[in-house]
Amino acid sequence: LSAAEARYKQQVARYEQTVLTAFREVKAALVAYDKQRQRYREVQQQVETATDAFQTQRDRYERGIGDLLSLLDAERTLVQARTRLAGVRLAVVNARLALHRALGGPWTDTPPPDDPRLLQ
Repeated sequence: LSAAEARYKQQVARYEQTVLTAFREVKAALVAYDKQRQRYREVQQQVETATDAFQTQRDRYERGIGDLLSLLDAERTLVQARTRLAGVRLAVVNARLALHRALGGPWTDTPPPDDPRLLQ
């Protein structure tokens, strides 16, 4: 009886450790997902700012009061911001998938829906 009891206690301890590990994984995935969503919002704001700056420089150039170099510099900044946004968006999707897996969800080859609410 004591051998069976020892095995039972060992199994309970193993189960408790598994549950604790699962909670840690979910917590880490939640933190990572939240961090990436926040980063997305920050970079989205940078894109909006760069878009405004580019439009201002384009308007100035078209009216003849701005120079081409300033326009090209504003365009380069906008392209860089959009490129960063694409990378951060991928990071958000990957973090969401990691959270899904941490919660025990299955992995499928079906791509996630293109839902902008997932990024906010």
